[in-house]
Amino acid sequence: MITEENELFVMTPEEKKQLRMKIDLGLKASIAAVLDEHARAGRKVTIWRDGRIVQVDPPRNPSPELSMVREKPLET
Repeated sequence: MITEENELFVMTPEEKKQLRMKIDLGLKASIAAVLDEHARAGRKVTIWRDGRIVQVDPPRNPSPELSMVREKPLET
């Protein structure tokens, strides 16, 4: 990262870990929201499967990991 003074800012391993966790949680929350939205609207979800682009119905019961994300508010 570059600071305002154009000096290199080095993140500690713990800061990198926290950032990775926030990015991962945000991505999972976005996926969960899209799956919910498509399910409510009755739209298919476009995915990549076996080297091809296919449209499938959104899962009725998404993975427990995505369900957990929906229940947990994002922390800033």
